[in-house]
Amino acid sequence: MLDNIKNEKAQDLLFNILVTPGIPTLFSDAINIETDGEVVIFNFAQTLPGTVVIDGKDAKQAPIIARIAISNEHFKRFLSLCSTTSETLNKNKGD
Repeated sequence: MLDNIKNEKAQDLLFNILVTPGIPTLFSDAINIETDGEVVIFNFAQTLPGTVVIDGKDAKQAPIIARIAISNEHFKRFLSLCSTTSETLNKNKGD
């Protein structure tokens, strides 16, 4: 029975990614991750040239270009996928 549950959960994770031509690909060179305890929020930003003065110090500006919130459960799966992807990148780097 446990195998059936695992197979059903694996089936729930299978889906086809549809890339719509009208959706732009955004470049982000800065990310902030925060949580409110129930969801994890990713703030993707892009740094701008130049600086502004904050408290007497030069600071870069980085407006948010996308903000994504995911459940804690989804975040845990995301971390696992990030780890797997990192391992793949490291293996390919040695080729």
